[in-house]
Formats: sequence, C-alpha cells, structure tokens
Amino acid sequence: MKASATDNSPAPEASYSFGLYVLDPGDGTLTRDSVRVRVQEQPFQLLLLLVERAGQIVSREEIRNRLWPQNTFVEFDKSLGVAVLKVREALGDDASNPRFIETIPRRGYRFIAPVQIESPIPANPARPSIWNKKRLVWIALIGSLLAISAVAGAWIVRLRSRIPEHAAIVIGDFANETGDAVFDGSLRRAVMIHLAQSPYVTIVPEQKLGLTLQNIGRSPEEALTPALALQVCQRLKSAALVTGLIRGATQHYLVSLEAQNCADGTSLVHESFAVDGKPEVLPRLSAAVDDLRKRLGESRQSLNSFDVAIEQATTSSLEALRAYQLGLDLRSHSKNVEARDVLKTAIALDPDFAIAYAQLGSTYSNLGEPSYAKQYFEKAFALRARATEPERLYITGRYFDIVTGEREKGSENSKLWLEIYPNDWKAYNALANNAVLLGRYQTAVDNARKAMELGPGQDFGVSNLLMGLMGLNRMDEAKALCEKLLSTGHDNSFIHLDLFGIAYFENDQPALERQRDWAKKHPNDVGMIFAEGSAAASEGRLETATKQFDQVAELDIANGDSEAAAIALAVSAEINSEMGRASIAGKESERALKLGRNEMVYGLTGLVASRDNEVQRAQLLLNQMDHEHPLATFNLGIYSPILRTMVAVSRGTSPEEVTHLMEPALPYEFGSLADMLPIYVRGTAYLAVNAPAQAQVEFQKIILNRNIDPLTTLYPLSVLGMARCYRMMGKMVESENAYRQLFTLWKNADNSLPLLLKARDEFEGIRKSKRRDPGKPTTADEGARGLHRFFAWWFWLQLGVCPLRIHKSNLDEVTRTRGLLRDRQAY
Repeated sequence: MKASATDNSPAPEASYSFGLYVLDPGDGTLTRDSVRVRVQEQPFQLLLLLVERAGQIVSREEIRNRLWPQNTFVEFDKSLGVAVLKVREALGDDASNPRFIETIPRRGYRFIAPVQIESPIPANPARPSIWNKKRLVWIALIGSLLAISAVAGAWIVRLRSRIPEHAAIVIGDFANETGDAVFDGSLRRAVMIHLAQSPYVTIVPEQKLGLTLQNIGRSPEEALTPALALQVCQRLKSAALVTGLIRGATQHYLVSLEAQNCADGTSLVHESFAVDGKPEVLPRLSAAVDDLRKRLGESRQSLNSFDVAIEQATTSSLEALRAYQLGLDLRSHSKNVEARDVLKTAIALDPDFAIAYAQLGSTYSNLGEPSYAKQYFEKAFALRARATEPERLYITGRYFDIVTGEREKGSENSKLWLEIYPNDWKAYNALANNAVLLGRYQTAVDNARKAMELGPGQDFGVSNLLMGLMGLNRMDEAKALCEKLLSTGHDNSFIHLDLFGIAYFENDQPALERQRDWAKKHPNDVGMIFAEGSAAASEGRLETATKQFDQVAELDIANGDSEAAAIALAVSAEINSEMGRASIAGKESERALKLGRNEMVYGLTGLVASRDNEVQRAQLLLNQMDHEHPLATFNLGIYSPILRTMVAVSRGTSPEEVTHLMEPALPYEFGSLADMLPIYVRGTAYLAVNAPAQAQVEFQKIILNRNIDPLTTLYPLSVLGMARCYRMMGKMVESENAYRQLFTLWKNADNSLPLLLKARDEFEGIRKSKRRDPGKPTTADEGARGLHRFFAWWFWLQLGVCPLRIHKSNLDEVTRTRGLLRDRQAY
C-alpha cells in the first residue's frame, strides 16, 4: 500500500549560504557557485555544526559529543585536526587568515562568515476529501487562468526591469529636501556600499564619472542631478541609473529610490517608504536596495551570499557615513592630510567603522607613515566582520601588504577579489602594485591596463603601468604615455619623475632640462629632489647628493612623514657607505633609525654597519628586523639574505655559502623596492671570497638591466666591479677598459671621493705593471735568456766574481705578483 504524501512526510531541512557556498543538510551537499564540492561525512557534519552556531565558539567537547559519541573509539585530537583540515580545504580557507573557520586556542572553533538561512518550502497541506467534480473543474480552470495571467504579467514586468549580469550602473546624487546636512552625500554613499556587495552589477567608479563630466564640458565636481546623471549614463552606455530622494522634517521622512533604463529613461524599479526617525533611515534604505537588486535580476543565492545590511556591516551612524564620504572625496583629490582628519572624525562617531579605519590607514601609507598605517589597518582587520564583502577583501589585502608585509598573500587575496568581483579596478590595481614591487613587470602591465580600463581617471593604474613599461625596457611606450598625459592636462609629479628617469637613461640632455625646469617651479616636490640626489650620486657627486637626500628628509619631517624621512636618510647612508664615506654613512644611519624602523631602514643601516666591520651591530639590526617584521616579504626576500651574507663574509665563508644565503632574494631582486641591491651584494660577496667569475655574472646583470632604475648608483659601481673581476682573472686589457668607462661616468665626481681615489690607484697599478712587463715572453725567449744567464754566471765564476743581485726581470715579476695579492686582500 502506498504511503500518503501528506503530514507523515519528513519536514525538509533549512539550507545555509555563506559567500559563494550553500550547505544543504537535507541532501548532504556543499556547493560553490552551484558546483558540488566533495566533502566526507565527518568534515561535513563538523561544518554543519559550526554553521548552525555561526558567530559562536563551539567547544572541543561539544564537537566530540556531536561527531564522536562516547562509545566511538578514536584518537580525538588527531581526528578533529584532520576534519578541520578537510573542511578548510573544501572552503579554500587559510588557518592563518581565516575567512570562514577561526581557531580559538585551547577552546574550540568559530564560524566567522555571515550566514543566511534559506527556509524550506513547506509541504503541501492536506486537500479536502469531497468536492463537487464539476464545480471543482470550473474553479480550477478560472483559478489557473487568473494565476497564469498574474504570473505572466509579473514575469513581463520583471523581464522589463532585468539588466544583464555585470552590467554597469551609475549612482546619481540622492536629493536632500530635508534641510538637514547629515543626509548630504551619506545616503548616496550608503546605496553605493550596499550595491557594491553585488557580484551581479558593476558600479561605475567616481573617477570615470568625473572624466565623463569633463568630456561633456561640465565640472567633475558637479552634482549628478537626475537629468545630468542620465546624460552621463547614456554617454557611458551604462545599463541603469539609480537615484534617490529624501524629504520631510523633524522625525518624519519620505524616502524614494528609483532605477531607470539609461537608453530611454524609462523606470525599471521604483521604491518609496515612510520613515519615523533618523535611526530607521539606513535599515529601510538597505531593504529597498535589496528589493532593487532582486528586481534587476540578481539570483536569490547571490542575494543571500552577498547581502549584509549597511547598518550592520559598515555603520549605523549617518554622521559617521557623511564624514567618511567627505574623507573619500578628499582622498580622490590626493588631499591626504585633510582626509586624515576627516576620517578620524568618522571613527570617533563610530568606533566600529571598519572600512573607515582602513581608509585612514591608506591615507597614512600614502603619506609615507607605515607605522601609523599599520595601527589603523590592524584595527580594521580586527573589525572586518563588520564590513561588506568587497570592503573585507580590501581590508585583508591592505593588512597583508602593510601590517604583516606578506605581499604574496596580498596578491592571492586580490585574485580572490577578482573571482567574486571581476570588474573591480581596485583589485587589478592591487595586483599591479605588488607586481611592480616584486619585479613581475609583465603582470604589472597587464593588470594596470585593466585597472585603467575599468577605472579611468585615477592615477594609480597609470603610475603602475609606467613602472611596468620601464621595468620591461619599453621606454618609448612609457615616454609616449607620459607625453599623452601631459597633453591632456595631467601634471602629476610621478609623470615628471618618470620622464626624468627616461631622459637620464637615454642621455637626452634637452629632455632632462625640461624636467628640471618643471622642478624649479615646484621647489618642494620631494620626488624630484630625491631623483636629482640619486642622479648626483650615480655621477659620483656625493656631497651634492647627500645634501639633497637631507633636504628630502627635512621636508618629510616638516610634513609629518617621519618614516619617509627615515627611508631617505637610510638610502643616503647606504650610498655613502659604498662610496667609502663611512663617517657620513654612520651619521645618516643614526638619524634614520631615530625616525623609522621598517624593513628598508633596518636592512640598509644593517648593510652600512657590516661594511664598516661592525658585525655585532649588523647582527643586532638583523635580529630586530626579524622580531618586528617576521613574515614580511621584503625582510625574508631582500634584506635578511643581504645582512646574513654580509655577516658571513666578514667571518669568512665560501662561494657556495654565498649562493645559498642569497637564494631567497632571487624571486624579488629585480623588483622596484629591491632595486637590484641583492644582485650587487651577491657580486661583491663573490669578489670577497675570490670568485671573480661568479661575481662578473652578477655585475653584468645590473649593467644589462639598468632600465629598472635609470638613476641607480649600482650601474657605475657594477662597472667598477667588472674592472676588478677582470683584474683578478688576469684580463688586464678588459680591466683597464672597464676602469676607463668608470672614469667617464664619473668625470664630474667629487675629487675627494674615496672610492674614486681607490679606483684610480688600482688603475695606475695595472698601467705600471704593463710598463714594467710590456709583453709576456715566449718559451723560446725564456730558454735563450736562461742559457745567456748560465754562461754569464759561468764567465763571472771563472773570473772569481759572484754578482750578488737578482735579475731585473725576476724582480719585476715578484713585485707585480705581490701587488696583485695585496689588491686581492683588499676585498
């Protein structure tokens, strides 16, 4: 007998969605973006338990009782560890930076991602047992027709309101007719934040809107009224325009939200609602945006996965949101000092405003203050649960880049960002920026171009593209891009810096003078002053260079940028150290360490100490760097290998050990931050351990890749390194030519420069040896001379005279060899 499908059927279970994942306990499946993810039974049950208790700590004892009852005999700790590992593998989660499962040491685990519960569809209720068949047929027919008509009408309306996936949306201004300034800009920002969660739509960036306004002859600051916003939307060929309005007074407001078709201006969606009191405005606005997303065509699964209410995720304070909007406006115009104070106001109004902390951290980072930046990024990271998904991805990326310094993890975070939001220019720019720093210039170019395409009008992508092109030695392309930017009204410092570098690389004196003329009109531009200092150092004019580096530091200090000042002084110290000005290098190092303690300052001042035979001090600075920046890519991949190698050389080592110690630097040594310094240190270390052939390879790398930093002092220093390699290998002609090349490069160098004086002595040593021994005799010549000496000796013996002197040619040979040995000992 068949069972009746009525109340006796088991009730369906609710399913849980988080991120791109849906966990369905009813059929025991985990899916990611509708694709099933294989999970074994025990890990599945563990995940279900954690998701059911999302946000709470689930103790180890609770897990044992649920998954391994008392009559189950297993090694609990090991089994639990394996189950947690399997769950993390299924979710692509990272224990060191969890997005889903957080380990609570000695207590248990907690599921930290937002979870949406999807209610099951209730079972069909029992039907009446007796009906008049004819009446039932008519009622069913009429009901069906009405239902079909209603569904068809709703479906037509829905189809008309739908837009394509990833379609562009312009967010216009939110008109404020209340007279209360707190609504100025804050409601538009709230709509932008809430819509930005959606992977279904793409919000047109502010920079692109400003650029379009300029193209139609309007000010980029002009308010996007509905009529003007529609014109911009049509110009951009976007799919929809979203605008809003709030009116009313005291505590009673009427809010409306509308989406229009950009092509013809017809209404796609219109929402309006009344609100009693300011505290209710943001929650009701969030609900209206949710309905807007659904009616524009976003799926229920996407809505459940990426839908955190604005007042829960970002801030519930309209005042804080307005201050945040003002801070973003100031940052977009590179007014970081002013933005800093306004963003501090935002977090004072709402101490849990995660993304405001992150933006404040970015402001300090752009001002060259990484220590302060770290403080605010750490706070943002701790509060990341109170952020939307795109905000959380931004915070996580900045945390890795600035706080821990794990640039590789930062890049992986950006890749995840693009998986969810493939049209977000900020993720592409983050990838490009890290690629420049790490020396992956083609990756930088590809991602910077994409960032510029999706976010035109912003400078970040352009700057990274120029760095990438120069790193690939595509100078003509970089120069053309700079000239195009200048011709369209851009007059940013980084453009002139890059043109200065290209002109210096190509020895284009008229072009150099044009950039110097620009610098005269901007006497406090620290970038150009630093560039002039670098160029002077590269030419051996260390007295001028040191003054310019000091000037940069003074300007940075005056601007409140002590970390930037510390870096300028550390660079000055390292260059002076290499040029033999040990006393000045020591003073610059001390000043740098008083102002900043980042990886670069520790690394460069440690290098100065090691060159001055202060091995203990170098080791101390290395230990401090390891303690304060234990995970930083630039510590582990650049400065730590450099200092360990220098310490080893000072204590005596081998070429094999040098190779081993410098190996971690190989992936990063061509990056813009490393600036080929690891290559140079490896070369000088090989020279110090009498491996000139290996040193020659390293110096040649720098000479062939000068395009990475056209102003680097390592170029002339590598020419000197080649001269010394040739001399140690006995290739005196090649050595002499390399010394002559150095003297040409340093034709305007300071006459008292210690390294130049030493190079001249070495060069004169080669010339003297050539004059004393103009040509190496053949074997026959040596035999004839030997026979001649024998007969002369025999002749003098017959006369009873013994000449007590050494033949001059032998004396010259002994002197030349000892001189060469003395030179070798100098390394």
